[in-house]
Amino acid sequence: MRDRDKALCEAIELTPYAEQELIEARKESEGISDLERARRFLVQAMMAINGVFGKEKGGFSYTDSYTRNGHDARVNRWNNLPKRLKAVVDRLKSVRIENKDALTILKRFINRPATLVYLDPPYLGDRANGYTWDANDEEYHTKLLNLANQANCMIFISGYHNDLYDLLLSENNGWSRREIKASTKGSKGIVQERIEVVWVNKHYTTALATQALPIELTEKEAYQDKVNPERQFTLDL
Repeated sequence: MRDRDKALCEAIELTPYAEQELIEARKESEGISDLERARRFLVQAMMAINGVFGKEKGGFSYTDSYTRNGHDARVNRWNNLPKRLKAVVDRLKSVRIENKDALTILKRFINRPATLVYLDPPYLGDRANGYTWDANDEEYHTKLLNLANQANCMIFISGYHNDLYDLLLSENNGWSRREIKASTKGSKGIVQERIEVVWVNKHYTTALATQALPIELTEKEAYQDKVNPERQFTLDL
């Protein structure tokens, strides 16, 4: 994406949406170029049900019922992929990416009121199928939520219902919650209905209601074009 985005997009444009492409992309091959590896990765991700990798791979994704722009819906999605990849290239040029523990990052922004932190932690509970490496133990989630409760920045958290989140992200602690009906599809194409939950803290709610960031800049900060200055709050980290 960084060095050969145009070549990758061209390779995708010249790849038909075909089940045989998925079969070939899943075969182990030696000596292929990085460009071909990237193309095969996208084929496996986009042409399979749920883009499942690993042992339980999903079957070829198709629909006999829906069309988009005069094409099979899945074909249309594949044809739009080069345009979406170009958008990703442009987007990544304007963001900073860090690979650190969430607690470390949250502590850095916790006293910056103009910051909106979106937390999407591994869902708490017994997980399988590759999730064993995620931070899904109750101790980690407790630390994360306790820190979120001390935050003076805006926080938005997504997950599924569980007792620990209901206890720590309560109305008494300034949180609001909303349930969203959703569905997921397994590697065998079986649809499962789920209820996703989002929690937002009081600083987020206030900003949404007032349509303004919860901070007032000093004359000096405004002159310096600062948009996200830190405010010193007493915080037990």
